Amino acid sequence: DRMRYRLRAFGLDLPLSRPLPEISAALAATYPADASGIRIFCDQAEAIGRALDNPGGERERQLLGQAASTPARNYLKDLILTPAPRRVLGSIGTHEPYSGLTLLAAMWRLMTRDGIWLPAGGMGAIGDGLLAAARSAGAQVRLGVPVAAIRVKDGRAEGVTLESGEEIAAAAVVSNADYKTTFLRLIADENLSDEFFQAVFFARQTGSCLQVALGLDPAKVDLSAFDDCDRVIHRRLEPGPPPDWRALELDPVALAGEELELGLWSRPGADGPGAALVIRVPAEYNHFTRYRIVPYTRLPAYADYKEKLAAALIAEAETALPGLAAAVMVKDVATPLTFEERGGRSAGSIAGWSWDFESGSDPEPRELVRTPIAGLYLAGCQAFSGLFLGGVPTAALSGIRAAEYALAGAGPQTPTLPS
Repeated sequence: DRMRYRLRAFGLDLPLSRPLPEISAALAATYPADASGIRIFCDQAEAIGRALDNPGGERERQLLGQAASTPARNYLKDLILTPAPRRVLGSIGTHEPYSGLTLLAAMWRLMTRDGIWLPAGGMGAIGDGLLAAARSAGAQVRLGVPVAAIRVKDGRAEGVTLESGEEIAAAAVVSNADYKTTFLRLIADENLSDEFFQAVFFARQTGSCLQVALGLDPAKVDLSAFDDCDRVIHRRLEPGPPPDWRALELDPVALAGEELELGLWSRPGADGPGAALVIRVPAEYNHFTRYRIVPYTRLPAYADYKEKLAAALIAEAETALPGLAAAVMVKDVATPLTFEERGGRSAGSIAGWSWDFESGSDPEPRELVRTPIAGLYLAGCQAFSGLFLGGVPTAALSGIRAAEYALAGAGPQTPTLPS
């Protein structure tokens, strides 16, 4: 099923999962003083998208090279003067532009043309299908068995050591942990050059989020905001001062004034008698680390604090979904610590490498599957320098590449990581 997005911010109510010319026309009609700049940007984004589809020609390579070296904020700052349409087009949301022009065009192509999709049966269906296929081919799959270390001898991966102490020998190791987990936690420092260790250590990742998952009684809440969409990008008209992440505690109202993603993950009737809603807001990992004593353990104040933050997010979401607070039957609140420990993501990063222009912008994403250690390959959302196909398809492609390299005995190769 294709996920349909809608923006409700700046006084706009704008469907985003529509062809880009339709979005261009709607924004141009709302902001006539910027109509020319809006059309120029949308035409350029579509041209870059076409070049990404067929990058073989000289003209296409030139366009992609030029776009890759252009920060979206620089391109848009004099083209579109009104902040609202500049932010919408520059971030597919409510933020000021932050990525390179190539990545921004690719994301608009994904949003408006190719679509963002959920598999039939939910996200778990992909893992279940892969698991069944592997076992039917004779593979032994052991789930819930944490790895403590990747063993390396004479520059070659030779297997893993489990947290139980059991050692498993292997001719090749494919890690689907991210780069920081793989090379800073699972591999002993002496197996890495100082240069590569520092490149991994300082490489920038995307940020994390605070997530509130709700099970709802649909009879008590107005879900009509989702009549023609599945995700709403919401921000209050007057957001106020931003949250101070250096403070011991955030002002919950300030956090709720940030951009929220409201996602209806199950609808009443089609998916059962209830409804499931997920609220997400960007959150800084370091702010929450003071509540962790050791992994999987929290200070007593942590539970009350995240409940206060969740209550403010629910109250803000209720402005778009009347009756929401009274409809909550089940609630779960996850912080960046949760995404790190339960999701296996360093610092709770939710979407691979940083998308900021300063972290690097390539005309075409670089493959990072092969590593400096022979027989060790990376798969997952950091195995390419960008999520050029979207998260799951890019990760799946990296798994195919890793398997091909392992069978061929390819590598080693020191990748150039995003900075």
